[in-house]
Amino acid sequence: MTSRSGRWTPWIVVLALAPVTACGGDDGAPDGADADADIAGTGTVEGYVVLEGETDHSAVSVVIDGTSLTDDSDSTGFWSIVAVPPGTYTVTASRPGYVSATSSPFEVRVGETTTVPPIVLHESSGTPHRLVLVSGGDQTGTVGEAFAEPIVVRLEDESAAPLSGVTLVFTPGAASGTAGGTSPATAVTAADGQAQTNFNAGPPAGDDAQWVTVTVEGFPEVAALVVYEDPQPDEPARMTIVSGDAQSAPYGEALPAPLVAYVEDRFANPVWDQPVTWSSTTGGTVAPNPSRTDASGQTAVTATLGTSPDAPAQDFTATAGLVAVTFHAAAIGHRIAGIAPSRTWPECPVDITVEILGEHFDSDAAVVWNPGAAERTLAPTAVAADRIVATLTADLFVAAGVFPITVQQSAGGRCTPVDFVVGPVLPDTGQTSCYDDSAETACPPPGAAFYGQDAQFGWDLRVTSTQRFARSEPAAGEPVVLDRMTQLEWQGCTAALGGSDCTTGVVTARNWSGAVAYCEALTWGGHDDWRLPAIEELAGIVDAGTTTPSVDPTVFPAVPSDWFWSSTPYAESASYAWRVSFDTGRLNYRGTTFTGHVLCVRGGPWDRGRWESSTPSGDRVVFDTATGLLWQGCAAGQSGEACADGFASWPTWQEALAYCDGLSWGGYEDWRLPDRNELRSIIDYGRFSPAVDPAAFPATEISTFWTSSSSVADPTNAWYVDFYEGDLDSHLKTDMHHARCVRGAPWGL
Repeated sequence: MTSRSGRWTPWIVVLALAPVTACGGDDGAPDGADADADIAGTGTVEGYVVLEGETDHSAVSVVIDGTSLTDDSDSTGFWSIVAVPPGTYTVTASRPGYVSATSSPFEVRVGETTTVPPIVLHESSGTPHRLVLVSGGDQTGTVGEAFAEPIVVRLEDESAAPLSGVTLVFTPGAASGTAGGTSPATAVTAADGQAQTNFNAGPPAGDDAQWVTVTVEGFPEVAALVVYEDPQPDEPARMTIVSGDAQSAPYGEALPAPLVAYVEDRFANPVWDQPVTWSSTTGGTVAPNPSRTDASGQTAVTATLGTSPDAPAQDFTATAGLVAVTFHAAAIGHRIAGIAPSRTWPECPVDITVEILGEHFDSDAAVVWNPGAAERTLAPTAVAADRIVATLTADLFVAAGVFPITVQQSAGGRCTPVDFVVGPVLPDTGQTSCYDDSAETACPPPGAAFYGQDAQFGWDLRVTSTQRFARSEPAAGEPVVLDRMTQLEWQGCTAALGGSDCTTGVVTARNWSGAVAYCEALTWGGHDDWRLPAIEELAGIVDAGTTTPSVDPTVFPAVPSDWFWSSTPYAESASYAWRVSFDTGRLNYRGTTFTGHVLCVRGGPWDRGRWESSTPSGDRVVFDTATGLLWQGCAAGQSGEACADGFASWPTWQEALAYCDGLSWGGYEDWRLPDRNELRSIIDYGRFSPAVDPAAFPATEISTFWTSSSSVADPTNAWYVDFYEGDLDSHLKTDMHHARCVRGAPWGL
């Protein structure tokens, strides 16, 4: 609305401040007013309103503030309200198009009429004065989504009259992060003074976490209206562990600290009041279940471990909607953690001492071999809380198989068994003499120079070659050799030779493809499933304790001291294949068109895909499940999980022996330099540069590594393995090569 002058004028409130008079006689009011004042112990209030510049002062609404008592003025402006309880009041007069006005306070007495001084109303200017929220505030919705109702506001002038045709601006805001969006961002008020927008919530969640600020375009003096909304978190999108993982407690008891998990939505808001269900695959329980997240998105429960001794490693999984997280815990009680050694070969002729590692063993515990109908109870030779030493007698190893071993507690109950394998094992080298830098010598004691060499470890300290190999003649003139350690059967004579002692026939060399074809076509000793041996198999029958030939001549008589083909192609070029010298024991590759001798084999191939790595105490170690050997994961001089720290050193042979003997690595101190068969066992002949699995042995130098085996043909030399392609050769012991240590005795001695 505009004034008569046509100019915009500011909104003002006029307060009638003249004294209020209480009259008991004629005051110009209609007859009977005093009588009305006596109704039910109340009083009467009356007065006049004046519309500035008008002669008709009717239709002005007068309200006694704080009550529902009201009256409209007549044309003279007179109004009167009866039955007013005694007390102090003000009255407000209002009429559309005019600025409302309020009187000064006055007092009402019983039986009296109170006259309020005239209240003057001034014409409204029609200027935008205030914004009023109609609907759409304090809504509860979901972050990232539109609220259900639009935000509706009304624009009024100072007389509370709606104003149309005015542009309102809607600006989103947020307490943190990214605000949402409004659609539309601006709107023009309609005839009722209203305009609206739709609000799409942004990422932040919480009460009053987002809002829309409404302003009047072109009228900065009009106070902005802020409409707050209450967006709630979205569905759970991620769970994380806050605390309580990796605890331990006795079986059946509560973990010492609660399990605390955190739930958040896709915008990283904590999700509060979210039900979380808990489960355990190991018999554990939690309370409460389900639990609920608090205002910070966290939930905490008390977890109690299961009672089954079959579950030393326990778990508790928390699930919120479609996401979950798993806590792990260790149950403390009598259990077996492992056994060393863990395997031997069928018909091993000697007793084996094993060490069973674990927790909480009783002093009177017993060892049970193959628990069940055919079990045998063994008395330990030593018992401690964390280890038991027992002897497995040779008669237990008659047949191949996997045999469980458990511990019987004196109070009853048995631990979860561990497996002891009777099957193929990595063969030893056959070297039984010790050497210094130049000649054979007595084997040195621990701590002395040259201690830790091949002859001081392995099965060949107690088992002879004839106990390892069994030569038979299942068909006349066609001998067969069984290697009990590897469970492979060998042709007992070099190709083209025959007879019990291989003295008939003329030995014939063949190129590689001819060697492969010969074995595939061979019928010998009553079998027709012969094949050319892999390089790992052929090198396994070399006797590093002899030379020219470098195999036991009582096991393989009349064998030529020459090169023999393997079936293994050279990884870098298929036109080459690997071979073994039965003169010196060397391994290298040669063009497949060259000739070599042939010795066929039958039986299963060597295991692969067997590495298990870990970093106890920060030192990388690698366990070979096929041999039972534990390897230093980095070369001497290197360290770190990826062996990226330091540089691989170059020791002499004597220095390499001393390094491994004195090594403390991964929590162990019984390391040694590996013999030629052990070091060769980690070579992968399907690779080159380096010829080793880089995932198991990272940062391996593409170079040569010492073994603990001396060259019998020339004791000034020791054997090394080249990790570029897998060559096995010998060098002067005063030369320098890399070193990698090993521990364990897979053959169980």
